[in-house]
Amino acid sequence: MLEQFGEHAGFIAAAYVITFIVIGGLILWVRIDGKAQMRELEAMKRRGLRRRAEAKD
Repeated sequence: MLEQFGEHAGFIAAAYVITFIVIGGLILWVRIDGKAQMRELEAMKRRGLRRRAEAKD
């Protein structure tokens, strides 16, 4: 399959692999960080801290 790219096949394959790894890592990081942020927000709510937008109501 990669033979059709000639002498650049290795570079092209490596570029795709690296891209998939980086994008996958970013997706994983965002999900993990999102969960951590939600835990911190819930902890702040339990301590009685509220957002300014909620305080105006």
